[in-house]
Amino acid sequence: STAIASWCGEIPGIEFITASLPPFLSRGYKTILDEFLGKNLIKRECERLQISFKYTCLQIEDNQKKGYKLRDDTFDSNSEKVENIIEGVLKKLLDDTEQQKSRFYGYFIANLPYSPEIDYYCANFLQNTIRKLSFRQLCLIRYYHDNTSLDVSKWGNYFESGNNTEGFELYAELLELKNLNLIKKMPPYSVGADLEKTKLSQSGETLFKLMGLEHIEYEDIAIVSSLIDKIKYSTQ
Repeated sequence: STAIASWCGEIPGIEFITASLPPFLSRGYKTILDEFLGKNLIKRECERLQISFKYTCLQIEDNQKKGYKLRDDTFDSNSEKVENIIEGVLKKLLDDTEQQKSRFYGYFIANLPYSPEIDYYCANFLQNTIRKLSFRQLCLIRYYHDNTSLDVSKWGNYFESGNNTEGFELYAELLELKNLNLIKKMPPYSVGADLEKTKLSQSGETLFKLMGLEHIEYEDIAIVSSLIDKIKYSTQ
């Protein structure tokens, strides 16, 4: 992590940076970091890489302590596919200005070598999805995981009164989660309704696991929960 922070100046050897990584990641990191060496990264980009790599290493250490086995499949043995995923994640990390998300990019990378159920196509879909999500949407995914479901069927009345604008963007973020297939409606269904009672889809559960969203700070979850409760109680 400290070595990556020095990217704004002289760069240490790639082998030094990647020495502690599982083979699945070290091959991809070596190739991609070599390509990044010629770029002039700004300070905040260096900071995002540092944070992400720190939590990648911490999560790998935790996975090893728990006895999780490294994957050994066609995805693992295909260096081009591994490089594609690592490159995609790191490029999205550099472009993502929400610094709070950096650690969760790290968790995502760290958990892939220990998740044989995630093939290349699923990993590619998920890494493309992550960049589209705000940090608050990550908090919403955690909220769903902790609370099983969320009923927003009456939220429309709350906003249509004209006096309540707080939380309107939260409803829009929920719609985006549905459009990204991360949450799904639960029965009974109403014709024409965008959102009613919803829960995490399989993709949402998978993203929760790979991104280590259980590590979101309590304070961040509390802010989202408080706003949801305020709207819920106002519509009862």
